[in-house]
Amino acid sequence: MKKTVYILAFIASVFFANEAFSQGSDILTPPVGVGISYPNGDLHVHGTTWHEIGEEPSTDNRDFPGPGYYQTIFHMTNPNCGTWWTDGFSITLAGTRLFLQHNEGGDMNILSKHDMGITMDSMGRIGIGTSPVADRRLLVGGDAGFTGSVNITGDITSGGSLSAANLVASGSMTVAGSAAIGSGFLCSSVGQVKAKEVVVTLEGWSDYVFESGYELMPLGELERYVNANRHLPNIPSAGQVLDEGVNVGEMNALLLEKIEELTLYIIDLQKQIDELKK
Repeated sequence: MKKTVYILAFIASVFFANEAFSQGSDILTPPVGVGISYPNGDLHVHGTTWHEIGEEPSTDNRDFPGPGYYQTIFHMTNPNCGTWWTDGFSITLAGTRLFLQHNEGGDMNILSKHDMGITMDSMGRIGIGTSPVADRRLLVGGDAGFTGSVNITGDITSGGSLSAANLVASGSMTVAGSAAIGSGFLCSSVGQVKAKEVVVTLEGWSDYVFESGYELMPLGELERYVNANRHLPNIPSAGQVLDEGVNVGEMNALLLEKIEELTLYIIDLQKQIDELKK
């Protein structure tokens, strides 16, 4: 009889303990270990699932490391999403690689107290301080700073101006392609530009002056033009340069044109001098 009472008391205690746990009234005292006897933190999950070469992972179909690896999975679901591995979110340690995955196809957010933080949408697009957009893999809503080097293999496009206040390079900066800044120019600067060497490509050069049939302006007519316009023919005036600037390549071609014309004038004058000497 006494044994029966003990058994009934044990069964009742197990029932009420299980009922209390199912209702969420039990609190597990850390440290708690899952798959490990001596946890190293308040909650320590230690998985021992082994995957061989070509074996499909149990959590998703991503390219996990091989040839074989142990896999540890922490999976969280709620009543709104279901209980299967395609529901909720999971943290997976597969081999030496760590994966954090939102399985519901919505946004993943890392938020601070006063900022929007980091948001990744279902397509892997990231927004920092702002929401991701369809045509950008990464969008930063605010200023961004880099203490190390930045390597950009694609194009650099700016909707506004790039100045010393907006783009600073304390070391060297190399653009392998074109840098589109603003509109109308591939590159612009409101200050000085210093370079060790500049190569300008043109569609033509001024050697047409030496072609047969090229007509030099008579010196008397050239004198009248200079007195009236205060600049050489085909050369922009001071007002034009002040308003429009100078095209370096075009101006070099025009200056060479005047030098070649001057050379022809000198040759012709030398011929006249030689005739007078005779």
